Amino acid sequence: MPFRSIVLLVTGLVLTACSHRPAPPSSDHISPNAGRYQFEQDHKPERLPTLLEMVDPEPSIQPLSRGGNHAYRIFGVDYQPKTELTEYKATGIASWYGMKFHGHKTSNGEVYDMFSMSAAHKTLPLPSYVRVTNLVNQKSAIVRVNDRGPFHQDRIIDLSYAAAHKIGMLQQGTAPVQVELIASPAMQPMQQAEVQLAQARPELTESTPVAVIEQQPLPACYIQVFASQNDQRAEELGQAIEQQLAFTTKISHHNGLYRLLVGPVPAQQAQDWLQQLQADRYPSAYFTDSRACS
Repeated sequence: MPFRSIVLLVTGLVLTACSHRPAPPSSDHISPNAGRYQFEQDHKPERLPTLLEMVDPEPSIQPLSRGGNHAYRIFGVDYQPKTELTEYKATGIASWYGMKFHGHKTSNGEVYDMFSMSAAHKTLPLPSYVRVTNLVNQKSAIVRVNDRGPFHQDRIIDLSYAAAHKIGMLQQGTAPVQVELIASPAMQPMQQAEVQLAQARPELTESTPVAVIEQQPLPACYIQVFASQNDQRAEELGQAIEQQLAFTTKISHHNGLYRLLVGPVPAQQAQDWLQQLQADRYPSAYFTDSRACS
């Protein structure tokens, strides 16, 4: 074969091989393996989220996920998740992600559902709950952070499709927002301290002098159903309980924590009220002072 023909053949093979080389991932999210996603570009689904899908989740203090809370490096930048956070408030640009990632695993091993109220953040503990407020229209939503991203340097949080729709940013694609931490795993000691403080009352026995008993009137019976650093969420839940169950509620504020209490509860109805709350939406409800409720 002539030398010119050999050169042309080799050049053609090299160009063919290069044209089939997989393109580098263009996603803002961590892509553990090539060819992971069905769609090359992210896009909207064919329908809007329903009102039920856009209901804010109830923030709760959950343990750290096994995955997604270790230091990591992506696109040449090192990130260290802040697992000890109990306070966080920041402003920046929010974006959203949808069809491309729907049904795939999030950074903490769950499955991403674009119709759930969730979000991705670079360093917040997984899982945690934040309130996101659109600073253009003041619409807000509570989301559960269970993923890492977005990895554009000018963006602070990546919202699910449902959450983005709720705060009115789908059309623009991005929006200036404020992000405020509501619940994180590191808040658990604070919650336990509140419970211990509520239960740390003098125990009266048969040998306690009558004068001491008279000086310590029996406290009113209350049931705690919710605790958070977010007073607005506590007020919303209190209004819902009063409307749906016709129970009286109050909010107790101490050391930056807002506790939603049901009561005062008549002692003879205390167990019935507690069981009704636990069976409804508050399985962790408890008497703040069992002695007063017996």
